[in-house]
Amino acid sequence: MNEIVFKTKRGKVISAFFAGDGDYPKASLSYSLEDIAGEVFLDETGKSSSLEVKIPCEVIENSSNFGLVPKSFGAIEEHWQLNFNLYEMDAKLNSWRITWPEQTGNKEYRISLVDANDVNIGSEPEDPPPSDPPPRDPPPRDPPPDPPPPPPETQNKPSLYIGLAAVASCVIVALLWFNYDKLSSKNLMCSSAEQLIRAIENEDAKTSFQNECRQELLSLSESNFDILINKALVSSPSFAIEVGDFFNPNIDDSFLQKFRTSVDPDIGLAVEYYYKADKLGITTASNKMELLCRQDKTPIDELFTKEYCR
Repeated sequence: MNEIVFKTKRGKVISAFFAGDGDYPKASLSYSLEDIAGEVFLDETGKSSSLEVKIPCEVIENSSNFGLVPKSFGAIEEHWQLNFNLYEMDAKLNSWRITWPEQTGNKEYRISLVDANDVNIGSEPEDPPPSDPPPRDPPPRDPPPDPPPPPPETQNKPSLYIGLAAVASCVIVALLWFNYDKLSSKNLMCSSAEQLIRAIENEDAKTSFQNECRQELLSLSESNFDILINKALVSSPSFAIEVGDFFNPNIDDSFLQKFRTSVDPDIGLAVEYYYKADKLGITTASNKMELLCRQDKTPIDELFTKEYCR
């Protein structure tokens, strides 16, 4: 069976490969992704193109599968239908139809490939026999007279109710917008990205934050914890090194790890965040990234870290 297998981390595609039942010459293969509804192609970064873009496949050592570029699937939304076209040089080997699943959290997905030539093939339906013409409509009747207008105070009530409903809706939206921290955490300090960043930068603040917020953040859902981390990354890009430590399989006592009951280590994400921190001039990030790059990795981690481990 031909399949596309991809892995997500926090809803983002971090690795993908083609598992085929044929003997394909992996060294000279490429593929293209065609969005059926949009009538466009996707390039290696996931951007749309009116022209077909052939994306080179990655060779996975000691495996009959071959790798696909994770970013090429980054813009695809659930239930999209696409044609996955496989090429050897300029010769098309096959074309398959795929339907993209709903991707959430940290999972591995397998998409069965259906030969595109088998989709929508069948005999043309015969035209239905002509039906008898519908009976003629009776002549229209005169419309009933308009009801008398209600008293003035009755006329104003609907407008008053609509106005009150609009005001109430605005108030509710404003409360939800400005009070995210209060809704996501009972303790305002614990759900503040600024407080989390300050705790990282100051040892006294770190101890205070941990004492005050450990139980609160341990009970925080995975999605809300992700929101807190992403807010911290937006406020302080150098926070990336802390996220790298969080996913580093060689570290089991990082600051962020103290606020989760369990952590799934991920070499690919750790290397990616160390790379971002290194670009910001954080000297320790480079050493940590190099150690992970030299470490033995699975074929999927090897594929995902290839662009960062030079």
